[in-house]
Amino acid sequence: MIVVIADDISGAAELAGVAFERGFAAEVQTRFDPESEAEIVAVDTNTRQLPPEKAAARVSVVARAAAGARPSLIYKKTDSVLRGAIIPEIDGILRVTHRQRSLLIPANPSRGRIIRGGEYFVNGIPLAETEFANDPTHPAWTSNVLELLGPSIRGGTSAVRATDAMFDSGVTVPDVTDAKDLRRRAAEVTDSVAPAGGAEFFGALLDRHVARSSPPSVGPAPSSGANGDACERTLLVCGSAAAWKAGRKTQAARRGLACSIMPPELELAAHDDALAELSVSQWAADACAGMEECGGAMIAVGRAERLGAHPEALSKRLAEAVKLTIANTKAARLLLEGGATARAVIDAMGWTRFATIGAIEGLSWLRPGDAGPALLIKPGSYDWPEAV
Repeated sequence: MIVVIADDISGAAELAGVAFERGFAAEVQTRFDPESEAEIVAVDTNTRQLPPEKAAARVSVVARAAAGARPSLIYKKTDSVLRGAIIPEIDGILRVTHRQRSLLIPANPSRGRIIRGGEYFVNGIPLAETEFANDPTHPAWTSNVLELLGPSIRGGTSAVRATDAMFDSGVTVPDVTDAKDLRRRAAEVTDSVAPAGGAEFFGALLDRHVARSSPPSVGPAPSSGANGDACERTLLVCGSAAAWKAGRKTQAARRGLACSIMPPELELAAHDDALAELSVSQWAADACAGMEECGGAMIAVGRAERLGAHPEALSKRLAEAVKLTIANTKAARLLLEGGATARAVIDAMGWTRFATIGAIEGLSWLRPGDAGPALLIKPGSYDWPEAV
């Protein structure tokens, strides 16, 4: 077994997809279960928004349980643009696994996310000059990776050039600009090194150490096979302000999806359960009508600018509306955009384990148990693949 520890559900799902594309049986969990028969288990600790101390403590508990299952590898999935309590979480894993050093590679070169000279770039633009500088909880206030990450208590955090050796302790973050750099660094991972980073480094590790010769066929969305028309119904859930600003409403409409936006009065009353219940029901009814008319719909918070409600309150109400919509339409496919949104929906539905049943361009199709819709979860900072 290989265990992936991710700080949000979209990251866990992303790496399950990377594994599936290489021929591995993969599972996503929200609570670690060592009895899984999957070869790769990706666990969401849901720590992206937690303070560093609490995030490290929760990750340490999961890492200790994972180490007890004696996996061949524990991989710490981090946000590709360095959001969250990355170093404290890595330190927690180092402590409970009795390792002294970690190799951290968050860069995903094929998506234009690289590190050069210790600075992070997205499609050639310094990170601090991109939309990530406006992230509401983890703004990229600098492009310097060491300044963003902070020091490791296990021996410091160090940035090195692409061909330099990693340090004997602490966290080493090398320059990575292409797939060749990823392959070179994957070859350096031994039993004494705790690997961490993004999807492409994980893929390079699988290719280097445990590659399969015959990956499964991958492709378009699976259907439930339950009953004719329902197999065609797809619900897209967008809780991301950045995605909305990027034109998600126009993209959905172009593909024939009805669009149901959170009523303004619900956002203003997001903390009031009594006032919100009726608005949620009406919102879900509007989404159901769109599903019936068009065969697919997008349900979204809408608006790049918020009216004042906290993001967690908005996610809760969005999840409630999604739950009602699924119950009344029997959607066969559920597309979830962004880790916080996806986790809110998953918790509302009571799902904790997902088998990976397909993959498409690095994203994994998941099935919760023997029933329910097929889920596709996308990190909020990427666009949907054109094939989706």
